[in-house]
Amino acid sequence: MKKTAVFICMLAAVNIAFADMDDDDFDSPDVKVKTKKTDKSAAKKAPAKNDNTFRFSGIAETGVDVITRIRDHSEDAKEIRSVARGDIGISARPVKNVRAEIGIEYDKSDTFLVIDKFYGQYSFSKNSLVRAGIMKKVFGLEERDGLDDRYFRSRSIIRSGVKDEGFLGHDLTLQYRHNVGKEWRFVGGLSMSEFEKKNRDGSGAKETDTLRYLQNYSAHYRAGNIDVIGAAVIQHYNVVSRDWTTTAFVSSLSCRYSMPFWTSDAELTYGSSLREKIKDGGTNEDIFILGVRKQEQFYINTGLKTLRQVIPVAEAAFYWNNFDDKNSLETQIRGGVTLGFAKNNAFQFRNTYGAIISKQDDDKNAREESKVKRYRFDSVVVVIF
Repeated sequence: MKKTAVFICMLAAVNIAFADMDDDDFDSPDVKVKTKKTDKSAAKKAPAKNDNTFRFSGIAETGVDVITRIRDHSEDAKEIRSVARGDIGISARPVKNVRAEIGIEYDKSDTFLVIDKFYGQYSFSKNSLVRAGIMKKVFGLEERDGLDDRYFRSRSIIRSGVKDEGFLGHDLTLQYRHNVGKEWRFVGGLSMSEFEKKNRDGSGAKETDTLRYLQNYSAHYRAGNIDVIGAAVIQHYNVVSRDWTTTAFVSSLSCRYSMPFWTSDAELTYGSSLREKIKDGGTNEDIFILGVRKQEQFYINTGLKTLRQVIPVAEAAFYWNNFDDKNSLETQIRGGVTLGFAKNNAFQFRNTYGAIISKQDDDKNAREESKVKRYRFDSVVVVIF
């Protein structure tokens, strides 16, 4: 696997690129508002020379990840590990209305390559298309942002919590997308995946294997430099025990305001928690999750030929895995700075620091108090190609 990571970095270094094609840029914020990608934006606006196009792109990162876990009130446990990660995406359009995409991820912490996406697409008209294959769900801003737009190496505690609930996997999916004018895009999808039920105590011993069906809906509104996204994922279980609910859902409402030198994100997530209900003994009462996230990014152009851009970023996230239990709140505070050195910021140095605060038992006072659960520092070099 180390050879794979080296190969990815070599491709990035030589900046391999094929003929440009019109990507599905509606799903991500318009790159023209980000100064660091001005030239790429202009390239996207250029008309395609022909319908048969092929594009190769990706990202590679290497660095160090330092995690400090608080095991008790007097002792810290520190873990320092190296980072090696790469993503490669290939897009091809063999004929006019057909497109194929494949994305492959490599992470040093894993023992094998992972398929991020593998699907085919057919466009019925300029405003409607169908996709079929392996892909992730269409959800909020945080889920849609790729590694090149994500300045924190790991996503927030909200995204992690929703993923642990089983809503955001890479599943076999049939998806329909439809544009209404230049402002609206609607997405509906049906996914199927295997689900492994675990015991109530959270142990790995499984009780049954079954199928899980997921519905996914999304509405995306874009007007100028404003993006508003409403999305939902609904899970349906094929075989469940009597004390299980047969459905669970998660929804999000996101907003992004983008200017040439500043981007502001706000996101609200709400849904039901099947995991917490199982831990609670499968009571008749439903348990709900709630997440609130706010992020600010600034793009400072230096005018230099070496250090071309400085990007400070700050984020705060609040997550309840049981909204009725006030002690279940976790708070995440993160900040960082990215230094861009190459043209279009294709070479970056990202440094981020964060902390998670949660309720913990205080043995001395026999009560729960808010204390730091984990510190994390990441320092990585990133190459975008």
